[in-house]
Amino acid sequence: MPWAVLYITLVLLGLLGMSGTLVTTVKNLSLWSPVGAVMTVLSAGMNNLSNWSSQDTYSLLCCLGYAAVFTIIGVRWFRWTAQ
Repeated sequence: MPWAVLYITLVLLGLLGMSGTLVTTVKNLSLWSPVGAVMTVLSAGMNNLSNWSSQDTYSLLCCLGYAAVFTIIGVRWFRWTAQ
């Protein structure tokens, strides 16, 4: 359950940070949250791929890292029955 709270916090950080309502430091931090990384990759994929930058590559790697980490966490603590 604490992992769900962490993930929800990261999602909210990404949503609020990308909207520009928070300070610049938090906005820069939100670019590397799950939502920020996905938004960067989707934006880069929808634009001309000749404009692909290293920032887009790092965001793609960040998304893959988040997927791997949260998959491992989910598989490790998955239970069919509630405790």
